Amino acid sequence: MRTSNPAFNQPAFAPPDWRGIAADQVAAQSGPRGGMGNVGFGSGSQASSTEMTLSGTMMKTSFLLGLCALSAILVYAAVERGMIQGAAVLGGLIGGIICTIILSLIVGFNPKSAPYLAWAHALLQGVVLGLFSYFIADQLGPKADGLIFQAITLTMGIMAAALVVTWTGIVRVGNMGKKILSVAVTGIMLVYLVNIVMSLFGFGGMGFIHSSGPIGIGFSLFVVGIASFNLVNDFQNVHTAVANRAPKYMEWYSGFALLTTLVWLYIEILRLLAKLRSN
Repeated sequence: MRTSNPAFNQPAFAPPDWRGIAADQVAAQSGPRGGMGNVGFGSGSQASSTEMTLSGTMMKTSFLLGLCALSAILVYAAVERGMIQGAAVLGGLIGGIICTIILSLIVGFNPKSAPYLAWAHALLQGVVLGLFSYFIADQLGPKADGLIFQAITLTMGIMAAALVVTWTGIVRVGNMGKKILSVAVTGIMLVYLVNIVMSLFGFGGMGFIHSSGPIGIGFSLFVVGIASFNLVNDFQNVHTAVANRAPKYMEWYSGFALLTTLVWLYIEILRLLAKLRSN
């Protein structure tokens, strides 16, 4: 069950002891279960309160997405009105990124902490998005008119399309596709890491990936495509986890992981649109 999203790694998302957890609980109370139809959708059964469900996952993902959006809007408005100025914007952005990474690592290594930390992670991601969005808009000036709305619309559109093609079975990511995604995302992260290290040591970084020329735009298109395909893979992994009778806390963990991919997708779309407008 390899995936390019680190939050959906196999040890955390498909341990062998999931299968049969709810079955054992039901059997202990009412004897052999027999057929139950779709996993996780029982009404009023013990299984429905202990197993991960698609509806529960979508509700928690929507809640985390709402927290992230609210946080981003409030932070963006605060900067726009001068409540956050100068170095505080950059400092808040860097601090938010660091705190988000720390929380991501904690939840990633301990999925059971997701019900308690996923909301804080969503709020911090909103802070990062609000500050980053303002930074991009401020750099473009008048050219940024409507830019953020377009980026949000495209992100939500891709999310809806990924959800439809996954749940209808139109697109399925096989083992080879998962391996290719893993290699692609790892390569992208390494490029970004090397660029940051080069910038810190005064080498100027790899400017071509940030340029508004053909190479920079082509790189952003490639990254947006990988992030979009990665979202399809994430939805597929959620479906697999439900079929594997994952425990209830995995609904929060899945929401945390899906939000991480959506935030990445939004940032890459925003960067792409900014390059196109500044060209």
